[in-house]
Amino acid sequence: MPTVNVLVTGASGFIGAHLVARLLSEGSRVTVLTRSSSALPPEWHDRISVIACDDFTETGLRRLLHAPFDTVFHLAAYGVRPNHRDIDEMIRINVELPATLVRLCTEWRARMIMAGTFSEYRSPSTQEPLTEDSPLEQGKLYGSSKAAGGLMASAIAKSNGADFRLLRLFKVYGAGEAPHRLLPALVSGLTKRERVAISAGTQILDFVYIDDVIEAMLRADSHCRDKGGIATWNAFYWSRPFGSRFRRARRGGDGRGCVPAWFRCNQHAQGRRALARRLARFASFGTRLAAFGRA
Repeated sequence: MPTVNVLVTGASGFIGAHLVARLLSEGSRVTVLTRSSSALPPEWHDRISVIACDDFTETGLRRLLHAPFDTVFHLAAYGVRPNHRDIDEMIRINVELPATLVRLCTEWRARMIMAGTFSEYRSPSTQEPLTEDSPLEQGKLYGSSKAAGGLMASAIAKSNGADFRLLRLFKVYGAGEAPHRLLPALVSGLTKRERVAISAGTQILDFVYIDDVIEAMLRADSHCRDKGGIATWNAFYWSRPFGSRFRRARRGGDGRGCVPAWFRCNQHAQGRRALARRLARFASFGTRLAAFGRA
């Protein structure tokens, strides 16, 4: 596979760090766009190009980003952490930044893969699986801003003829998660034999292993390269309609829901076994499990 030039935003985050590591392992030439205050893994030293940026306006980005890229993986977001509630910053990062990046991708003739979130959807009133056509969030700051950013980026890509994929990710878990998240908090508390404050447990949540999310992003990029156009996909395990959409896309359909076939774990014994192995990592108190409590 030829070397590709990749720009990654959000590389200092949980998912971004895993993505960069995978890209480097496959020989990609990686440039990271990050805040000057962000800390990156020391093992990336001399293996990536780092562009420090504290001005994410279009003017600021044009001043810093000169080399064209084959793909832009946009993972940066604001509002994930409980103390991130600056509304102006949320609009700048979650709405305006993806719109700017799509315009730059149009000029570079680059593909853009954007990480969305299940928080973009309004809380469902039934137990039916969420689809890409489910109602979007209107009352919560983070979900609403992410939904607005994805819609704007998609609309601009369609208007400009850019190739774009939006992956709405569901409850990603794995090594390196922040300690305040559910599974690390459970692991940390249980290893210390402490009570863990949780909700009543009435929600239906779909946890997706980090390696599968990274694979989905890379396959989305390949699909974007081969098929072009725009698409919005949910990245989760459990939806049967999702599996049928994947099959249609593989046959040349509209591409909606086209993430890797192994996301249909409930339909394939091999997928169920793989998911069980991953969840089993949280079932013992060994060193690997305890590592999830360290961000």
